Amino acid sequence: MTDNRPHKPKITPRDVRKDLRAIYERTDGSIPDMSRFSARKKSGLHRFLVRGIVLLLVLSAVAWSGFFFFSNGFFEKQNSLSVKIEGPTEVKAGELVSYNIRYENAGDVPMAALELSAKLPPDFHIRSTTPEANDKNVWTIGSLTPKSDGVITVNGMFLAEVPSKHKLQALFTYKPANFNSSFQSIQTLDVNVADSVLQMTLNGPDQALPGDEVQYVITVGHTQKEPVENIRVIPNIPQNFTISGTDPAFESGKHEWNLSILPPNQPKTFSVKGSYTASATGDQNMSATVGFVSDDVYLKQKEASVVTKMQGGSIAFHLIVNGSNTNQTVDPGKTLRGSIDYVNQAKTSAQDVSFTLALDGTGKLPIDWARAELKSGKRTGNQIVWDKSTLDKLRLMKPNDSGILDFTLPLSTESGTTDHFTMTLTVRIGSLGESGGARTISATPILISINSQVGFTSEARYFTEDGTPVGSGPLPPTVGKQTTYRVYWNISNTLHDLSGVTVTTTIPANVMWMNKSLTDIGSIAYKNDTITWTIPKLPKSITHAGAWFDVWIKPTESDVGTSMPLTSGTSFTAKDTVTSQTITKTADPLTTNLVTDEFASGKGTVKK
Repeated sequence: MTDNRPHKPKITPRDVRKDLRAIYERTDGSIPDMSRFSARKKSGLHRFLVRGIVLLLVLSAVAWSGFFFFSNGFFEKQNSLSVKIEGPTEVKAGELVSYNIRYENAGDVPMAALELSAKLPPDFHIRSTTPEANDKNVWTIGSLTPKSDGVITVNGMFLAEVPSKHKLQALFTYKPANFNSSFQSIQTLDVNVADSVLQMTLNGPDQALPGDEVQYVITVGHTQKEPVENIRVIPNIPQNFTISGTDPAFESGKHEWNLSILPPNQPKTFSVKGSYTASATGDQNMSATVGFVSDDVYLKQKEASVVTKMQGGSIAFHLIVNGSNTNQTVDPGKTLRGSIDYVNQAKTSAQDVSFTLALDGTGKLPIDWARAELKSGKRTGNQIVWDKSTLDKLRLMKPNDSGILDFTLPLSTESGTTDHFTMTLTVRIGSLGESGGARTISATPILISINSQVGFTSEARYFTEDGTPVGSGPLPPTVGKQTTYRVYWNISNTLHDLSGVTVTTTIPANVMWMNKSLTDIGSIAYKNDTITWTIPKLPKSITHAGAWFDVWIKPTESDVGTSMPLTSGTSFTAKDTVTSQTITKTADPLTTNLVTDEFASGKGTVKK
């Protein structure tokens, strides 16, 4: 039988060498020595990194094992303190409440150095605790055996605003027997003060006429078993209501009543009597609040109000001063321009109508009566009266009759006068209709406050008033030569202290600052061509304050025949500490034409 498979050629050693040469032959035709091989040494850094990574992995595994060991089983089972706060979460202010702070050693090992620190809100006032604290809100319990427990009771009340939210916190520290370090356990309870034990009502008329006397009665009480203490009642009087009396009387200078103690089921009443002024229209809201006083802080508990609707049917009138019927502040020497508009809104005639404008203040009023214009009014002391003797139309005012009374009151700058006074307008009606009796109605008083009397001047000089030179160089100023001048600032002040006094000006680019200055009070600073004099506080006892600084110029040919500017306009600002008003003054720019220096007069024009 014939074998037809292809014949494989025989591979000789020569063929093998030829193939190896083709693989390993270098570029220069040589063959490397392959009869022996040597192992390459590994890098030391490589070995270090590998070993470090392995060590970190081992430590991480140990740490995580410890974490899970202590937090998920062993420690929790062995050393567990259970804490709970029991008590109401919604309370009334002024109500006595109790909170039980319970603790239990739920673990398997004893606990030592166990201590409770109660973090109570400032508005929670402790009345008693069981047991008593070892220190302020701190209880030292000591040791606690496994599975044993205890409770601490805190009795007190919240004296807080209504509504308000608070937190009670119990912080326990202890040391398990199998540890040297201390541990903590914290429990918090949220408490909402949603109401108060105090009760309040306010009663008053639903309707009223301006000028008619009305009364409002406030009643405050509570139904607790124990008295409550430190109570304050504050009525909120409408702006257009004039108080004629209160019961009990207000404390001196305060519109409020204070009670040191209020027994249970014994309500206390407070009343306010008075009348609404002619400015009162529409609905008038009289309200009052009651609250506790804790550490001189008023904590509002309840509020009540009543709305009184104002009725027409009488003479309506308004007092307007300088365009306003509200309190205002003016400068000394200004003029108060006032007007009184009136109209008979009744359906019947009004007879013998008179208007009286009373100016009331402590001490002498700053009114220059010699220059006052009262027109149809007549002055009696510090009162101006308009009646039928000076204005016939006030003898009988028919329905819808109206008019306007004008007056001007210049304010004096005389010292020793009061710095504030009130202007109160009152109308008296002899009779209204056939059966109407006499009535008296007042407008809301207007308070006039007088700012401190402040003066400010700015001047440049070469000589003092007695002729002593304070400047230097040629006068008149000459081209190419340096002439120096001294700028004086003067402040006068009476009546009130001033704060934040600032005087500011700037100098042109061709005027140089000499870095030479002096002040009676405060300090002068120069920066970026701006000169500023600052006085943090100027008491009224210092009636005059002055400052000066020197500047120099060197005229050029272009300045010939002109008066060179030395400063821009100067501004003065200060705050009146009594009226809280900002007082501003300005002074004109200064030039080399020294208008206030008689020795340098006519020598301000630059020459060659």
